[in-house]
Amino acid sequence: MVNLILTGTTGFCGREVLRLALRSPSVTSILVITRRPLPDELGSRKLRTLIHKDFSDLTPLLSTITSFRPDACIWCLGGPRKVFPTLEEFQKVTVQYPLHAAQLFSEVCTRDARRLKFVYLSGWGADVTGGRKIWGKGLMGGDGIEMAVKSHAEKDLFCLSRSAERGIEGATAGFDLYTFRPGDPPQDGHIASKQAAHCAGMKGKLKSWIQPTCPNEVLAAAMVGVAMKGFGEQGVSVFFENREILVVGREWVGKLAAGLGPRGM
Repeated sequence: MVNLILTGTTGFCGREVLRLALRSPSVTSILVITRRPLPDELGSRKLRTLIHKDFSDLTPLLSTITSFRPDACIWCLGGPRKVFPTLEEFQKVTVQYPLHAAQLFSEVCTRDARRLKFVYLSGWGADVTGGRKIWGKGLMGGDGIEMAVKSHAEKDLFCLSRSAERGIEGATAGFDLYTFRPGDPPQDGHIASKQAAHCAGMKGKLKSWIQPTCPNEVLAAAMVGVAMKGFGEQGVSVFFENREILVVGREWVGKLAAGLGPRGM
């Protein structure tokens, strides 16, 4: 049974993560930290919402988080650079917020001699080493700066997890990091004309060849499944590329639909 913290639940992926977590009998309690109230129809006895405006400082929530006894956090807060007013704001939300949260949540778990599973939503093309080069990333609207910022976030979270395992004085402990690098969700909608449909189809094929796609339900299922069960060896950070998300996610779509959690593996 899992006590799960969620962020970014008003966003595209976060909403689906919350929906699947609410349906899973293996998720005992859900604590959503959000800037805005959730829709009333999402009400559930196992769901608690904390309205908090400043994600750069979650310490006012420390007593609530401690009493909640989290086992895992799925971090979906953020978005593409284009939705932020400035690059500085994008960097703050993408890098500073999750690092602060991971450190705080894992410290809470450490006090109870428990491990935190931190599931982080990054993006296709990000690289913890910062050295990856993606051909065609600008051709179809890709953003090298966005990839660099997300790579920075991945590196900081990875260093936090490694410092915990090495037992560096003052570092957190009991922190398992799972990073997801999905492609874009498949495009849908109506096309106004045959010519527009042809152009959109050609562009879509080219983009899917350069940048893979990942259905939102599959991505959310993979993240919920890993938050419940973990993946691989304890203490070893796992980076899920798009092709791996598809494999893990499709497996968990079926398990979650059947009401299976970790004990139903």
